[in-house]
Amino acid sequence: MKDSKKRTLLIHVIGMFVARAAFYNMNPLAIGYFTAALIANTGGKMAFLAITIGIMTAMPITRALKYLLTMITTLVILEIPMIKKRKIPQIVMYAIPSAALGLYSLMEITAGGPVSHYFLLTILEMVIAVVSAGLFQYGIEFIMQSSKGYKMNNEQMISMAVLVAVMIYAFPELPVNYVAPVETFVYFIVLFFTYKYGVGQGAITGAVCGLALSLRGGPVSDIGLFTMMGILPAVFREMGRFPVAAVYLATAAIMGLINPAMELSINEIGALSSAVVVFLLLPRNLIYRVDAVDGIGKQEILAADNLKKIAKTRMKVFSDSFLKLSKTLDTITEKQIKLKQKEINRMFEDVSEKLCKNCSNCTNCWENNLEDTYQAACTLFEAAERNGFIQKEDIPAKFLSDCIAVDEFVSETNRSFEIAKLNQIWQNRVAESREVIAEQLKEVSTVIQDITSDIYTAEQASRMTEEKVIRRLKAEHILVK
Repeated sequence: MKDSKKRTLLIHVIGMFVARAAFYNMNPLAIGYFTAALIANTGGKMAFLAITIGIMTAMPITRALKYLLTMITTLVILEIPMIKKRKIPQIVMYAIPSAALGLYSLMEITAGGPVSHYFLLTILEMVIAVVSAGLFQYGIEFIMQSSKGYKMNNEQMISMAVLVAVMIYAFPELPVNYVAPVETFVYFIVLFFTYKYGVGQGAITGAVCGLALSLRGGPVSDIGLFTMMGILPAVFREMGRFPVAAVYLATAAIMGLINPAMELSINEIGALSSAVVVFLLLPRNLIYRVDAVDGIGKQEILAADNLKKIAKTRMKVFSDSFLKLSKTLDTITEKQIKLKQKEINRMFEDVSEKLCKNCSNCTNCWENNLEDTYQAACTLFEAAERNGFIQKEDIPAKFLSDCIAVDEFVSETNRSFEIAKLNQIWQNRVAESREVIAEQLKEVSTVIQDITSDIYTAEQASRMTEEKVIRRLKAEHILVK
């Protein structure tokens, strides 16, 4: 809770400085920051108070009035019960302050003035208010959400760099001859961001800080100087703070030698030295590399967790599929020891169809003596199933005397049983193969589950730990890729 209040207070302090960034008698950045603070739920009244203080210290009351009215109008609109109870889309939140600002700007247009000129400035001011609101929002979110090891994304990098540049541009001129607070802050913030967040943030911050100083009256060459000072020291981040600080000083000196326009004055040398001393003296809980913290950044944690969940779900789908297939094969797998009754009936029908249908004695056997014939046939098939074949000795006397094609009947019955036995052998082999495949699929399912469990329950090692291990292995002349 205390940490949240401190962050909110910091956001409002930054808002006071941003609100001082007026240009061409306009201050759309103040409205943009106010909008971003509202969207981030940092407190509308406190944001109004902080930005009002900033505007009043930078603009005359006659010019500041429309910005104060814009913020008041926005707060009143958002307090309307019908609007307050609903979740307002973000695009509407951007539009309300900008529209109010445009309305009050149009009211300033007088009949005697260049209407088209004022109208274009009004449109420009509205656009800048909306764009800056979207830009500042990322920086405010970073301040509110950041924790140790939290890495900025690209939008947050740019937003934080722009916020710093606007603060530098808006910082009041202090009548001090031997102290350069703005330059000291710039040198420190470039070094701080370079060491903590890497070359990308260092380069962006250096470029915009140099631009801000040039807008305050400094040489344009400051842009190149601070950009290089944000790039080169980042190469030595892994070596620690002292090497980075040394390279930072060396970069400033070398750039001055290469380009006389970048040569530092006495005040600037003092500011640079002060910034480096502060950087080296600050405690480790403030000055650290986000990519070397024990653990990983919040975004990486979320991304890794999401990836684990997705991969684990997919692997579970594969595992379940193999398991279901295994159970299916187990269900349909059945070895046959004896011929099934339906197969015996089929053979009986086949033999009858081939021999008895066109036999001249068919009527006598299957109509006059149906019961005796059927009983004799069943007895024969039982003997065939028992012995694997039949002989004339197995035929009942009654059937033997009545049937005029006994030899053909015996031969056809034995042939049918041979085919049935052969089919049974192949079916049993297929059943055995299914059993083996089912068991293998079951094992594959188990292996997938075990691998998934092993992979995604492993602890995440920090980059610092990895670097220590790599250095130790290299010291022992072990190649690490």
